[in-house]
Amino acid sequence: MGAVFLAKRADGEVEQRVAIKFVRSAAEETTFRDRFLRERQILASLSHPGIARLLDAGHTAGGQPYLVMEYIDGTPIDVYAETLDLRGKLRLFLLVCDAISYAHRNLVIHRDLKPSNILVEAGGQPKLLDFGIARILDEQTDRNLTKELLLTPDYASPEQVRGAAHTTATDVYSLAAVLYRLLTGRSPHTSADGRAESVEVLICLTESVAPSRWNRALPRDLDFVLAKALRKEPEQRYAAVDALAADVRAVLESRPVQARSGSAWYQARKVLRRQWLPVSAFAAAMLSLSIGLYTANREGTIAQRRFDQLRQLAKQLLNFDPEIRGLPGSTKARQRIAAMSMEYLEGLGREARNDKDLAMDLAQGYLSLARVQGVPPRSNLGQFANAQESLRKADTFVEHALASAPGRLDALLLSADIAQDRMILADSEHRPADALVQARRCASRLDALMQNGRIPPDQRKRVAVLLTNVAQGYMNMRRLDDAVRYARRAVDMARSLDPPVRLLPVD
Repeated sequence: MGAVFLAKRADGEVEQRVAIKFVRSAAEETTFRDRFLRERQILASLSHPGIARLLDAGHTAGGQPYLVMEYIDGTPIDVYAETLDLRGKLRLFLLVCDAISYAHRNLVIHRDLKPSNILVEAGGQPKLLDFGIARILDEQTDRNLTKELLLTPDYASPEQVRGAAHTTATDVYSLAAVLYRLLTGRSPHTSADGRAESVEVLICLTESVAPSRWNRALPRDLDFVLAKALRKEPEQRYAAVDALAADVRAVLESRPVQARSGSAWYQARKVLRRQWLPVSAFAAAMLSLSIGLYTANREGTIAQRRFDQLRQLAKQLLNFDPEIRGLPGSTKARQRIAAMSMEYLEGLGREARNDKDLAMDLAQGYLSLARVQGVPPRSNLGQFANAQESLRKADTFVEHALASAPGRLDALLLSADIAQDRMILADSEHRPADALVQARRCASRLDALMQNGRIPPDQRKRVAVLLTNVAQGYMNMRRLDDAVRYARRAVDMARSLDPPVRLLPVD
């Protein structure tokens, strides 16, 4: 793309050395010139100990673009890392992740991460060179040049080879390729059998060899971490550099990595390795206790306790959703929580045949899961078909509880909640017939609650909101008489509260 020169100030005022990159001339391209000047301001604003600063930029009298960069006297990261053990390499890599994450938060991506662009100073601080310069150079490249000039094959992502849009996932891929080099001494695009393939085939179609095959001393967890970060589909990689760094840090601390769907034994091994002394003491105590309780049907007791713990986990898991909602990269985490919750609920469902309280727990669990999956207007994952199926299952379990106790207040109220959400979902998907069925069903549950006159004081506001939403549903369906009737009941209920509340449709 050009040439780089070492330079120093010649005015004698200040001792300073810099690197000047002269970019291939594109003086005739006014679009590039404007972009060049605009982007240099963005890059110059980056201030991080792990990123070489862009000090200045401009054009020579002949129109050749140039960039003045902070001069880094360092060693390429792959050369520097040759003398480090595994823990040292991973710690060094985490420093690079921190710098890249900072730039991503400032809406700048690198797009050409490779060892020669990551120099490590004598004190062990890595410095990223040319951060974001690819963004400047992209539009000025001559149309007759091959695309290999815009990328480094050993570290380029599939979307770079295909000419698709570049995102932060592009940097995640190249960053993983650099880590692969540090751990194995090879590119992830090295063929397992040594056959020569085209760049497109190796990068876009060929899966990388697990790093532990090249280096048997590597922990298997790193195979899973790098496999996820090197996925061919950008959306299947880590959602952010911070997520990749979190898994690398987990390897350092012998904790489970998110990239690996761990079994119970895998999780247990991590706990044992991390807390071997207290775990050993606990195991010895449990062994003594087990011997004393063996004749008291220990297996049955433990099985019941595990079932109860699983039941509590299924109830509480979705409570994490509001806490992580809105955090950067939280969509993947919310999807994972929803999938795990569904797995637990499905496992417990087989035990609910003769346990009405468990049926109620499952109905509430599926209702909560549906709201995370896709019930407007709450923040959701947009999985509307999944939400509809979860609400159907919630209905099945609450009806099972009502079958033996038709007047059970908490079951009637939960059934009204489920019918309300099914009405809202049907209305948002323009299924008026289904919306009307669910509106009538919700209304009938509320009628049954109000007829017995035993609505607990702490549930009256909830009932008032449900009445309001039923009224709004009927209004959307142009059934004004029904809408007015339930709106009046909602107002009466709201006025009976202490203090009275103002109601708005859709809680």
